[in-house]
Amino acid sequence: MTPMITTIIPTFRRPQRLRRAVASALAQTYPNIRVCVYDNASGDDTAEVVAELARQDPRVHYVCHAENLGARANFEYGLDEVATPYFSFLSDDDVLLPEFYAAALQALETHPDAAFWGGTTIVMTDDGTIRDATNWPAAHYAAPDGLLAMIDNNYLIWTSVLFRSDPVCSIGGLDPDVGAPIDTDFLLRLAARFPFMTSPDPAAIWTCHPGSSAVMADPGFIWPGWLKTMQNITGDERLPADLRARVGDQLTDQVKRQLFQIGYNSIRQRKLDDAREVASILRGHYAQHGRATLLDVLAWCCLYFAPTYGLVAVVDRIRGLLRRGAEAKATDLQSRFGQYSRFVAAP
Repeated sequence: MTPMITTIIPTFRRPQRLRRAVASALAQTYPNIRVCVYDNASGDDTAEVVAELARQDPRVHYVCHAENLGARANFEYGLDEVATPYFSFLSDDDVLLPEFYAAALQALETHPDAAFWGGTTIVMTDDGTIRDATNWPAAHYAAPDGLLAMIDNNYLIWTSVLFRSDPVCSIGGLDPDVGAPIDTDFLLRLAARFPFMTSPDPAAIWTCHPGSSAVMADPGFIWPGWLKTMQNITGDERLPADLRARVGDQLTDQVKRQLFQIGYNSIRQRKLDDAREVASILRGHYAQHGRATLLDVLAWCCLYFAPTYGLVAVVDRIRGLLRRGAEAKATDLQSRFGQYSRFVAAP
């Protein structure tokens, strides 16, 4: 028996990157797949690109919405259409590595209790520079231990995750109220209720380019959606009260650190309004008066005293020197994963 896997690819006005994403799914060594492209009314060459791919391979299926549903709603639409035992999400600018589905399916068929399998995601620029990679061992996590592991470790990126379809119904699918962290929220809710498996084997490439970096640098990337994510876990009375309290504390600490980093990066990028917005959130919601004041002062100085940007640049260089092992880590990542840069080349 060879179970069918659905690859969900929402897309909007990225026809050439989409071509690469679809080709990476079709190149899987496990062949029993449906590649479903959901076009958010692009109105460009997307339809022609997919039609060409579908003529070459009948496993490609295409739906074009009459109007733009929005990125998150398009992911939801794709998930609602899944009619196979397994599925994965693939953004139109990312790439699957050839052995991903074969390795994931073998593990999930061996462990029918697991809701998903997650491999290593390589974070790479279009020129093949490795920026980062998720770091998970070969392991089987019971619930809710896996939830704590997910929070303690570098979060899985769902591009490298193969999901079993049945457990998704019990958690209600994707939560549209979460906003940008919808992927992390989905993984956390599954990990709270079901076992899952991880592997250090590379499974996908998350491409880092100006468009993706700009989204992650915006305060709206985690706020206020992260509050809904925390509510989804801490408000789940099926989980022990002490676990919910622990998770709530850890997630709160994480969002405070992430917000401050976004605020600081906003100053570096001369997005002073964003920096002041982050300062307001840190002060008003978390009573982080020190961090908020620092951001406000830096933003004010940069606005009225331009040389402050030079001081920020100096601080960045000092921070870089103080990060022990940063250069060694970059070299190690390039050595371990640089061979995969050939997969980001256009097909």
